[in-house]
Amino acid sequence: MATRRARRGWGKVRALPSGRFQASYVGPDNARHNAGETFGTRDAAVGWLHGERRAIDLGVWTPPGEAEAADVLTVEGYAREWLAQRDLRPSTRHLYASLLDGRILPRFGSRTSTT
Repeated sequence: MATRRARRGWGKVRALPSGRFQASYVGPDNARHNAGETFGTRDAAVGWLHGERRAIDLGVWTPPGEAEAADVLTVEGYAREWLAQRDLRPSTRHLYASLLDGRILPRFGSRTSTT
Protein backbone atom coordinates (compact mmCIF):
# COMPACT_ATOMS: atom_id res chain seq x y z
CA MET A 1 0.00 0.00 0.00
CA ALA A 2 1.36 3.41 -0.92
CA THR A 3 1.95 5.84 1.90
CA ARG A 4 0.68 9.39 1.65
CA ARG A 5 2.49 12.37 3.02
CA ALA A 6 0.66 14.61 5.40
CA ARG A 7 -0.83 17.57 3.58
CA ARG A 8 0.90 20.88 4.20
CA GLY A 9 -1.36 23.61 5.56
CA TRP A 10 0.24 26.43 3.55
CA GLY A 11 2.45 26.51 0.52
CA LYS A 12 3.60 23.81 -1.83
CA VAL A 13 6.87 21.91 -2.19
CA ARG A 14 7.48 19.75 -5.22
CA ALA A 15 10.37 17.49 -6.17
CA LEU A 16 12.02 18.34 -9.47
CA PRO A 17 13.51 15.76 -11.85
CA SER A 18 16.96 17.05 -10.85
CA GLY A 19 16.36 15.86 -7.28
CA ARG A 20 16.06 19.42 -5.97
CA PHE A 21 12.91 20.94 -4.49
CA GLN A 22 10.85 23.95 -5.55
CA ALA A 23 8.73 25.90 -3.05
CA SER A 24 5.79 28.14 -3.88
CA TYR A 25 2.77 29.71 -2.22
CA VAL A 26 -0.20 31.95 -2.97
CA GLY A 27 0.49 35.34 -1.41
CA PRO A 28 -1.79 38.07 -0.08
CA ASP A 29 -2.03 39.44 -3.63
CA ASN A 30 -3.65 36.13 -4.73
CA ALA A 31 -0.76 35.34 -7.08
CA ARG A 32 1.45 32.25 -6.89
CA HIS A 33 5.03 33.08 -5.91
CA ASN A 34 7.94 30.70 -6.47
CA ALA A 35 11.17 30.81 -4.50
CA GLY A 36 13.93 32.49 -6.46
CA GLU A 37 16.02 29.35 -6.09
CA THR A 38 15.62 25.61 -5.77
CA PHE A 39 16.58 23.77 -2.60
CA GLY A 40 18.75 20.73 -1.99
CA THR A 41 16.41 19.31 0.63
CA ARG A 42 12.70 19.33 1.31
CA ASP A 43 13.39 20.78 4.76
CA ALA A 44 15.21 23.77 3.23
CA ALA A 45 12.22 24.46 0.97
CA VAL A 46 9.84 24.18 3.92
CA GLY A 47 12.07 26.56 5.89
CA TRP A 48 11.82 29.13 3.10
CA LEU A 49 8.02 28.78 3.14
CA HIS A 50 8.00 29.32 6.92
CA GLY A 51 10.02 32.52 6.47
CA GLU A 52 7.62 33.85 3.85
CA ARG A 53 4.60 32.97 6.02
CA ARG A 54 6.21 34.77 8.97
CA ALA A 55 6.78 37.90 6.86
CA ILE A 56 3.10 37.85 5.86
CA ASP A 57 1.99 37.41 9.47
CA LEU A 58 4.20 40.31 10.60
CA GLY A 59 2.94 42.57 7.80
CA VAL A 60 6.39 43.08 6.25
CA TRP A 61 5.92 40.82 3.23
CA THR A 62 6.87 41.88 -0.28
CA PRO A 63 6.64 39.66 -3.35
CA PRO A 64 9.91 37.68 -3.71
CA GLY A 65 10.89 39.27 -7.04
CA GLU A 66 10.44 42.80 -5.72
CA ALA A 67 12.42 42.14 -2.55
CA GLU A 68 15.32 40.69 -4.53
CA ALA A 69 15.32 43.55 -7.04
CA ALA A 70 15.60 46.10 -4.23
CA ASP A 71 18.67 44.34 -2.80
CA VAL A 72 20.61 44.10 -6.07
CA LEU A 73 23.90 46.00 -6.13
CA THR A 74 25.21 46.97 -9.56
CA VAL A 75 28.80 47.60 -10.56
CA GLU A 76 27.96 51.30 -10.86
CA GLY A 77 26.47 51.44 -7.37
CA TYR A 78 29.45 49.66 -5.89
CA ALA A 79 32.00 51.78 -7.77
CA ARG A 80 30.38 55.08 -6.81
CA GLU A 81 30.12 54.03 -3.17
CA TRP A 82 33.74 52.83 -3.19
CA LEU A 83 34.96 56.12 -4.68
CA ALA A 84 32.98 58.20 -2.19
CA GLN A 85 34.50 56.35 0.78
CA ARG A 86 38.13 56.84 -0.27
CA ASP A 87 40.40 59.59 1.03
CA LEU A 88 41.87 60.73 -2.29
CA ARG A 89 43.47 63.88 -3.62
CA PRO A 90 41.08 65.85 -5.85
CA SER A 91 43.11 65.08 -8.98
CA THR A 92 43.08 61.34 -8.23
CA ARG A 93 39.34 61.38 -7.50
CA HIS A 94 38.75 63.20 -10.81
CA LEU A 95 40.91 60.67 -12.71
CA TYR A 96 39.08 57.69 -11.16
CA ALA A 97 35.66 59.22 -11.84
CA SER A 98 36.54 59.94 -15.47
CA LEU A 99 37.80 56.37 -15.96
CA LEU A 100 34.61 55.01 -14.44
CA ASP A 101 32.36 57.24 -16.53
CA GLY A 102 34.27 56.85 -19.77
CA ARG A 103 35.44 53.27 -19.81
CA ILE A 104 34.01 51.01 -17.11
CA LEU A 105 30.41 52.02 -16.44
CA PRO A 106 29.17 52.27 -20.04
CA ARG A 107 29.93 48.58 -20.48
CA PHE A 108 29.64 47.09 -16.98
CA GLY A 109 27.66 49.62 -14.92
CA SER A 110 24.34 47.77 -14.91
CA ARG A 111 25.82 44.36 -14.17
CA THR A 112 25.10 42.63 -10.90
CA SER A 113 26.80 39.76 -9.16
CA THR A 114 24.37 37.38 -10.89
CA THR A 115 24.88 38.61 -14.46
